Amino acid sequence: MHPSGPMSLRSAIINSKGKIVKEYEIDNKVCDCCQTSITISNGIPVVVYRDRSDQEIRDISISRLEKDGWSKPVTLNDDGWKIYGCPVNGPSIESLGNNIAVAWFTLSNGVPLINLKHSINGGKTFGKLIKVNEDYSKPMGRIDLEMLDDSSVIVSWIDVYDGKGKIALRKIEIDGKKGDIINPAAISIKRISGFPQIESLNENLIVSYTNEVESIKRIESLKVPLKMF
Repeated sequence: MHPSGPMSLRSAIINSKGKIVKEYEIDNKVCDCCQTSITISNGIPVVVYRDRSDQEIRDISISRLEKDGWSKPVTLNDDGWKIYGCPVNGPSIESLGNNIAVAWFTLSNGVPLINLKHSINGGKTFGKLIKVNEDYSKPMGRIDLEMLDDSSVIVSWIDVYDGKGKIALRKIEIDGKKGDIINPAAISIKRISGFPQIESLNENLIVSYTNEVESIKRIESLKVPLKMF
């Protein structure tokens, strides 16, 4: 027999001996294949993921691990993306103290968007929605996020220009101010390219990604000076 029914999101606390000391069910119906993302904000675990309603609305939800367990999941933004299959395109969350940023992709009403929201109270509430990409771009999503300080982040995603993929990077301030979009490298738009990863290190942004050249798949990386943003 094969298991049936919706996928659920769960968590566990495991001690140093490998024993599970506590288990939780966070949400009993979530998108099947979209990855989750978790951060620790002032000692509080905060998770974001693509939820799934009975009407097949698959927007981003958030939950916090508090004293009595995980909080009731809350929809981060009412995108209203209705899709009858998993888009394999989950969100990304980062934190610095009480400051949290979440970025995600949506294709609600057929319009591809990269969205961002900030919180200054550990994810209890969030500020206004910020659109990261420009109208002329055609983002595929596959997002990562790096928080630089209390008021700014860099978002990465894959954009498509004339049928070809490019890595896109953009610095966004908490007040909504946006820097220029930087495209440091070409990338395959096939599923194999996965999700490029970014990390700030020594005044540089390190970008690591899977690429395919002449049917050969390989991991590539590059440095982008932070002063360029």
